[in-house]
Amino acid sequence: MLPLVLMSLAAVATASSNYTLPSNFNISAVSYTDRSSWCTAERNSCPEICGGVAISNSCDPSTLDFSCTCSNGSTADVAEYTQTIPFFVCEETYAQCIQASTSLDEQEECQSTREKDCGTLNASAVSTESSTTTTATSLTTATSTASSSSDKSTTATSTTSSTSSSSTSNAAVRLAQEHATGLLATVLFVGLRLGSFTELADEFAQYIDALRKPEAASSLQTEISPLLQPLREQEQSDAEPDRKQRDEVLKKLVSAAVVLNSAPEKEIISAYNLLVHLVHQASDPDMFLSRICTYLAKPISSPQFGASLAISILSTIFNTLAPSDCSRYHVLLATVAVIRQSGSSIAFDALKSQLSTQLPGWLAAWELDADEAQRLHLAIADAAQASGDPELAQTHVVQALQTIPAANASAPEARELAVRALTSALTHPAVFDFTPLTASDAVQALRTSDNTLFELLEIFTADTLDAYDAFVTATPLADISGGVLAEAGEALQNKMRLLTLASLAASTPSRSLPYETIATALRVPATDVEKWVIDTIRAGLVEGKLSQLRSEFLVHRATYRVFGEKQWAEVQGRLMVWRRSLEQVLGVVRSERERFVREGLQAAQAAEEAAQGKGNDKSKGSDRRRHGNNNSSSSSQQQQQPAAVAPASAPVEAVTAE
Repeated sequence: MLPLVLMSLAAVATASSNYTLPSNFNISAVSYTDRSSWCTAERNSCPEICGGVAISNSCDPSTLDFSCTCSNGSTADVAEYTQTIPFFVCEETYAQCIQASTSLDEQEECQSTREKDCGTLNASAVSTESSTTTTATSLTTATSTASSSSDKSTTATSTTSSTSSSSTSNAAVRLAQEHATGLLATVLFVGLRLGSFTELADEFAQYIDALRKPEAASSLQTEISPLLQPLREQEQSDAEPDRKQRDEVLKKLVSAAVVLNSAPEKEIISAYNLLVHLVHQASDPDMFLSRICTYLAKPISSPQFGASLAISILSTIFNTLAPSDCSRYHVLLATVAVIRQSGSSIAFDALKSQLSTQLPGWLAAWELDADEAQRLHLAIADAAQASGDPELAQTHVVQALQTIPAANASAPEARELAVRALTSALTHPAVFDFTPLTASDAVQALRTSDNTLFELLEIFTADTLDAYDAFVTATPLADISGGVLAEAGEALQNKMRLLTLASLAASTPSRSLPYETIATALRVPATDVEKWVIDTIRAGLVEGKLSQLRSEFLVHRATYRVFGEKQWAEVQGRLMVWRRSLEQVLGVVRSERERFVREGLQAAQAAEEAAQGKGNDKSKGSDRRRHGNNNSSSSSQQQQQPAAVAPASAPVEAVTAE
């Protein structure tokens, strides 16, 4: 389970730094998420570089502009340190340089620049000693103050209240910075564990008495003294402490702790930390933590840093509890309440990232009942609305609506929540899917209690602008559910036009909508058609292409607003068309395949016949050559025979001549 980390709300004066981004650094190549992480690291490193206190510590993820001014007024040289904006920019510039390099020499130059410009010092090591001293001092502030006499404490309180505004601001900033990172109690309460329960309880009672008005009827220290005596004896004898006796002491301490909100701002965190430490030694800390959270949800004496201090304390309490501890529910409720009262979008954004990933797991681990889950969702919705996030507010209102059981769907509380959810959905410019609402039993119960509002929901779910105009003509918006939609006439009509165009695009078989048809359906001039089409595309209801040449809108995709019997019939018709088309394609493929096979067989047969013809011609040629050779042999023999007889007859002729 990740800890709940909340950003400080302290608004301090900013001072611009002398740092400028390198000319070869491409800020657009870095995602906004990465730049936000860089700024978080920069804000964490700044007070460490300053030795523990920074009066100006800001960073803008959009431009990476930052400021870091120490308590002495000097601007910190953060470029020499890691985990700062100059460090991250230097490393990213090196990566971009390597990516753009085309030779080894260029890469070596990138590496040389990196070694020369990127910071290497560790900011945490700079202020380790001073931070330890500051933390120990802040954790024991309440104890030190409480150990003084009542008169001295009163004097100290008035003196602290009259200190200069700069000193007070520095203390508040330091406390916010020290505790805004969600550290665990094992770190925060090291200084507090030096005393026993009875000693710390007695000192806390003295501190409460010092904060109370002088004319207070009784002293808290006097009230708890008889209860502490048996506990002291147990501590001295090393016996097992009586936790029920501790609970009696804590009941009085926690009941009187409401006065802590009026304490000097530099002492509030330490005082609450001491109280939380004592409460953790109770038999059941949960019964006290819920009341402490109630105190913190109320305004604190510091008008400028009150919300920051409260969130810091609540974050500490949240992280000291086990992930499955249901007391975290009360802490989260109080945190959301503080953020809602402050209206800070920065603090809510920090909480929002936790809600998106952790809230489902928290709800499952805490095993909340329906009423508790509904209360939490509504609190988050209110905080989101106050911080300028109506979309998230609508999401949690619907989730709160879903926690209502069917048996309570007609209850007045359920009816009120259903009207709120329905009104918010109808007027929200980005909500076009009303299925989660129609599936709610509480919304269905509006058929009886608020039938006109439910009828309007049905029009927005499946009908068109014509039906809406007819409904509004018969039933003015001011007469619906006490006039909750009286001021939303224009917004509802514009939204209905977008929904009508979506239905028109989804029901057009040819996927081509002439401008004239759109203008008639939306009841707008033809010159405004393209504007409404573009707005519908931006809403994600349709996709397509405008053709000014042919004055038509070519629909590529359209969203069905409802999917009932009519839509299923349309899908069936389209599937039948696709089936016939596929059958035709398969028929063409089959005939072409048969033709290909047939032509292949014919070609093979022709090749075979051609091969046989060549074989016959070759055989005949061989016979002719063989016959010719025989004739040549016979002729040669006839020519050679007289030449062989001549030598024998020559002597005869010669003898005869003699």
